[in-house]
Amino acid sequence: MRPFLLVMLCSALASSNCIAAESLKVVSVSSGNLLSVQDRTGEIRQVSLYGIDAPDNEQKMGQQAHKMLSAMVGDKDVEVKVDGTDPKGVPSVHLVLNGLSINAAMVKSGYAWVNPASCKSSNCSTWTDYQQYASKNKKGLWVDSEAEPPWMWRERRKKAEALVKKVNEDSEYVSYYGSLANSGYRSLSKRSPSGNTLLSGLDSPGNTQGSGSYAGSSGAAGKSRSGTPSKTRRTG
Repeated sequence: MRPFLLVMLCSALASSNCIAAESLKVVSVSSGNLLSVQDRTGEIRQVSLYGIDAPDNEQKMGQQAHKMLSAMVGDKDVEVKVDGTDPKGVPSVHLVLNGLSINAAMVKSGYAWVNPASCKSSNCSTWTDYQQYASKNKKGLWVDSEAEPPWMWRERRKKAEALVKKVNEDSEYVSYYGSLANSGYRSLSKRSPSGNTLLSGLDSPGNTQGSGSYAGSSGAAGKSRSGTPSKTRRTG
């Protein structure tokens, strides 16, 4: 079995305490916490740094974190120790270069947070001390007093995207029924897919009846909204 595949098998099937090591080459860096490595057979796998999290590329300081990790390990041979997987199923690794923990270095340089939800190893308390050191000395992302952990930023972005989707759905309804109204129809309220009451039906010009089945009224056809018989308009 290929050495790197053996490492991946350990990650996928064993407990979170399973630590396997292999010397691999970094072929690309995607962000401050995500990179791809290649073994001697040419097998390439994406991995994330165990126990820490860096700003996403789109997040403030994300590009700087990306550049920092690239400067540390880009195109270099590193020692990889797999320790479980992240929430997306990507192998989480301890990355070591010339005896230096890259996970720890990213935190100490101020370009990553210790993630309390995933960092469970004996190293985590030391890494937390490094984070406090970086914060106190305004290193890296800590120059911003309002620096936001990436997991909180992602959650906030997810909610914002859901809100935009909802508004867009409502806008489509408003646009469609509004165009009908402009064409000579009197638009009434209708409930959009998101649950907002926008438009519920249409009455043609000159029709003095209620919205009937469009509006879901309980009044019979030929009656006004008040329930009294409506007058029929002569057309000729």
